[in-house]
Amino acid sequence: IAGAVLFAAAYWNIRYLHKNPRVFTYDADSDKSLLQEVEEQLIEQTIANQPTATPNRQDTFGGGQFGGGGAGGEF
Repeated sequence: IAGAVLFAAAYWNIRYLHKNPRVFTYDADSDKSLLQEVEEQLIEQTIANQPTATPNRQDTFGGGQFGGGGAGGEF
């Protein structure tokens, strides 16, 4: 039943969008709202301020006298 409902919803949505092609658009010439410009600025600032990974960092897992990654007879 759920599959039939999803199929019907998809069918009607496709028909609606074919009849109204200007409802949703990805045109580059479309005017941007203030909220879209603010969103773009926030995303750009967030990406620009990401910390960089240090390539020379070496993790030491320490301990263990055995070849099995630190497993041994000691706890």
